[in-house]
Amino acid sequence: WLDELFLGDRASGFRFPDEIYEWWKEEVLANYRIGKNEYVRMLMRQKMLHTWEVVEAGFDIARSSPEVDWDWYLVGSVCLLHDIARFKQAHFESFSDGKTGFDHAGVGAEMIRRKEFEDAWWEQIKETVAQAVEWHSRIACEVNESYALFVRDADKLGLLRYMPYLIDMRVYEAEGVTKRALEDYLAKRMVKHSDMKTRADVCLAWGAWEIDLNYFGTRKAFESEGIKKWILNELKRLNVEID
Repeated sequence: WLDELFLGDRASGFRFPDEIYEWWKEEVLANYRIGKNEYVRMLMRQKMLHTWEVVEAGFDIARSSPEVDWDWYLVGSVCLLHDIARFKQAHFESFSDGKTGFDHAGVGAEMIRRKEFEDAWWEQIKETVAQAVEWHSRIACEVNESYALFVRDADKLGLLRYMPYLIDMRVYEAEGVTKRALEDYLAKRMVKHSDMKTRADVCLAWGAWEIDLNYFGTRKAFESEGIKKWILNELKRLNVEID
């Protein structure tokens, strides 16, 4: 199933080295096999699909962003590995770093730094991949490195393309809006996860991501794919005043 998803017809434009893909798959399946219940395994399946979505978004961004001379195998590698530690975190039955005390970005970066491959190419790009993974989900990126900024974009676009489905899952059922989330959005600041209490807060957080999009292809997709319009319409439907 994973091979069909990541190597099949729908993935015809994907590029990543065989040994990196095999390592990722080995890590995923090893954790899946020891998942203690169906909920944990469901979380892992969600993250497998999210990884595919981020890889897809990453290649779309790179093809639409000529301002960087992209290494296509590096594009695929950082997207594929960005959430590799999530499959360990799933055993805590949550993907909240705060609730679990598990820094998935930091753990993932260390997994990459410790990993050895025979191919000399890996040693040349290992730290670039590790940095990209380490900073992909922080509230702000403190390294000015193309692939670290890039994978932040890919992670956001991969999620934003499927946000109506996530809203429909009713993860955030509470009505109204949290004051701090609204204040941060209006001040053009990123909304912290800890301030996301309601459905409106989630939309505010997604809308605020626009200020953290780094590449032309991502900013174009945010507008042309109707993502921004959907967010604004959803906030209006939820009676949140943002003008």
